[in-house]
Amino acid sequence: MDLRALDELDRRLVHALQLDGRAAFTRIGEVLDVSHQTVARRYRALCAAGVLRVRGLPHARRLGQAEWSLRLRCRPAAAAEVARALARRPDTSWVALTATAGEVLCVARTAAVVEHDALLLRALPRTPEVREAAARLVLRTHVGDAAGRQGRLEALGAERAAALRGQALAEGAGSEPYRADAADRPLFAALAADGRASARELATRAGRSESWARERLDRLRRQGVLYFEADVDAARLDHHSTTVLWLTTPPALSLI
Repeated sequence: MDLRALDELDRRLVHALQLDGRAAFTRIGEVLDVSHQTVARRYRALCAAGVLRVRGLPHARRLGQAEWSLRLRCRPAAAAEVARALARRPDTSWVALTATAGEVLCVARTAAVVEHDALLLRALPRTPEVREAAARLVLRTHVGDAAGRQGRLEALGAERAAALRGQALAEGAGSEPYRADAADRPLFAALAADGRASARELATRAGRSESWARERLDRLRRQGVLYFEADVDAARLDHHSTTVLWLTTPPALSLI
């Protein structure tokens, strides 16, 4: 299978998983009008080639966390190492180098709004390689989640997309912070590595039964604690660069 570029079926599969990362292969096959074996084979091939990955992640706000968008200007020769160091931190969810020499973009999560000081005001300015650091609190995410910076494909068409979207559980609902307990943490870790991990795999990680794993996963999704995203190698979609726009607008306009 040539994975240098995704064909139409691959693109439809990726779009389906962007709509519902845990949709059953049988359901995706029905929507795409192919067998579930074909869907499973394509999915495994894309994952094995490092082209596609489905992850299950907790919504920061549902856990009572704050998200910060960090923009760092580093010594150019040290920017890559700074980015790698940030990527190793448990409080960072997204890190990228830009074409601007020495610039690193990062999204960090903290348990409370004031805790960003620990990373931004103390740790980063004391790092000789970091020349300037600026942080902005994320108030609202209009598309996707702050951890996911990719746009969605439009490969399925409205009717097929609606069929899959209607099957997805409500994600992002709820106003009161969800208090994760010790049983949730192994599920979060397993789903971050593989968003399509089976109930058996989740049960093994949590030391519980499969029925418990199914019930807990269903509850986390229905309460909007978990969301699922399909990461895809943008180059395989003929997208060879990503542009980040920093816009300053009147406050009322920014909330539209």
